[in-house]
Amino acid sequence: TDNGAQFTQEWRITCVKQVRLPGNDPHWPVDVRINGKPAVTTKLNGKALVELPPGNHRITGRLNWKSIPENLGVPTRTALVQVKVNGEALPFPRVDDNGRLWFQVDRETEETIENRLTVQTFRLINDGIPATMTTMLRLEVAGAAREAVLGPLFSTERFTPVDVQSALPARIESDGRLTVQLRPGQRSMTVTAGHDGPVS
Repeated sequence: TDNGAQFTQEWRITCVKQVRLPGNDPHWPVDVRINGKPAVTTKLNGKALVELPPGNHRITGRLNWKSIPENLGVPTRTALVQVKVNGEALPFPRVDDNGRLWFQVDRETEETIENRLTVQTFRLINDGIPATMTTMLRLEVAGAAREAVLGPLFSTERFTPVDVQSALPARIESDGRLTVQLRPGQRSMTVTAGHDGPVS
C-alpha cells in the first residue's frame, strides 16, 4: 500500500542455507518471522538474509515507506511472485534479471499480453559408459509468471536423471517430466540422464 508492504515467502530447504528476503536499502524488512517465530536478519552487500535449517519454512515480514517505490529488490531465485497494490492484484508482476520488482504497470501493454510458451528441444546422445542423453530446452515465455509441466523428457525405465542446469526453478518428477516455474523472457535449460544397463 502507500504506507508499506507485507510479504510472505515459502521455502523448501535441503541443507542449512542463508536465504534472501524482499527489500533493500532504504526499505528494510522488519518484524521478520519464520514459521511464526521471530527471526534474526543479517545484512550482506545491502541485502537482508536469514538462515534456515532443512525443511519447509514460511517467512513473513513488513516493509515501511511513505510512498510506493518505483521498484523493490526481491530474491532472484524467487519462482512465482504475486503482488497486490492498494488491494488490486497486479496481473503481470515484472521482475528483471537484477532482481527488481517493478510496481508501475502500463495498463495498455498489460491488456495485450497473453500467456504463451514456445519450446525448442535439442538432444545429444553420448555413447559412453554409461551412455548419457542431454536434453536442451530453449523456452520463450510471455504473459504471467506460472508453473508448467514439460515432457516426459526421458523414459524412467531406462534413464536416471543426473544433472539439471536451469536459469528457472525446475524439478524433475518421478515420471520423467519437468516442472518449471516460468517467467517472461527467453531462457535455456539442460537435463542430463544416464542410461541404465547396456544400450541396444
